[in-house]
Amino acid sequence: MHKIPYPPDTGTNQRIYSMVSFLRKEYRVGLVMPEYKPEISALFSVFDNIWYAGNYTLPGGKLFKFIYAKIYTIYFNLFYRKHLAEYTDNILGKYNVLAAYALYKICLSNKPSLIICQKIVNSVLSTAIAHKFNIPVIIDTHDLYKLQLDEKTDKINVNLNQMQLASARIEDEINLLKLYDALIAIQFDEAAVLKKYFPEKKVITALHPAIARPVNEDTSHIFTNNPTLLFVGSSSEHNKDALEYFIGTHLSFIIERIPSVKLMICGSVTRQMNIIHPHIEVLGRIDDLQPFYQQATLVINPVRFGSGLKIKTVDALSFGKCVVTTPTGCEGLPDVMDTLVCVPPEKLGEEMVDLLNNRNIILSYEKAALDYIKQYLTPEACYSELMSWIQRTLVENDDV
Repeated sequence: MHKIPYPPDTGTNQRIYSMVSFLRKEYRVGLVMPEYKPEISALFSVFDNIWYAGNYTLPGGKLFKFIYAKIYTIYFNLFYRKHLAEYTDNILGKYNVLAAYALYKICLSNKPSLIICQKIVNSVLSTAIAHKFNIPVIIDTHDLYKLQLDEKTDKINVNLNQMQLASARIEDEINLLKLYDALIAIQFDEAAVLKKYFPEKKVITALHPAIARPVNEDTSHIFTNNPTLLFVGSSSEHNKDALEYFIGTHLSFIIERIPSVKLMICGSVTRQMNIIHPHIEVLGRIDDLQPFYQQATLVINPVRFGSGLKIKTVDALSFGKCVVTTPTGCEGLPDVMDTLVCVPPEKLGEEMVDLLNNRNIILSYEKAALDYIKQYLTPEACYSELMSWIQRTLVENDDV
């Protein structure tokens, strides 16, 4: 990893935690980090081992870190010169030299059976080091960047500057993904994109799993005189856009027709937003979201762009909630259209008013949500293809 997967308040970090938890039922799983930070201590219960570059160097402050980085850069440029030269102009092909050195030492001393990369930014050296030791390496793509956007030319124009991809090219992503032995897609639509661009590669679909955990024992949250809309999101650009769009376009329309309605916002999405509104409650990052899901009459995900799997949609369904979202907000989920309310962004306000005026319908969606989680998104269902591939690969490499 190029940064610490903590706290588990983003989709990416939640994805890492769920995958590691399932893999540890059969295997020991370690984490490679570029350097030690106090937050790492929270992860010792999540991983069997945690390695960082400091394990293999003398302790020191910023000056020592700078010196180590320079030494390792010279080392990798010397021994991987030809390989690195091919990716000099690749905007996405950057790497953290300290993390690369830690990975090199682990491969040398421990020789792991498999390496799973979580970000494309370290692809160049991670794959080169792994293959030097004949270790298979795969990537959990989380979100496709240019590839997925290229497939969505008819959708909203994403501000690539905000996504730090303004100067990246589709070839950059393709050339890096080619380095892996297999590719993990987080949802079926992105699996189809990967198979289109990499027909020779093994593409594994591993949805984000969830456990059905109903939070409402009665219907008071539905038939209340003060209905509550709940939005949960991190500070990602697509979440900020979704929230600003919903408040600016639909909230007044809903309030005019349902004057007692309230919008609750949880998560870091409002960190750089100044929201003051009599019908909005800004709660910030919350460690335990269950009480807020319990209060919610509807959970909303008005996202208009973004790739990957919309984990906030999955989480809401797992709590047995009626979810109102857009086609982007439920993209990649199999057979989900009868489980939630999916409408174009411009129809969100009208649909929410209709639901709040016909609340018995909300009950049916809540039951459907829990049934859906149990049928499609158990950990066993989501990770079965990945586990089968790992087992076959390790047998082929005589590691079991």
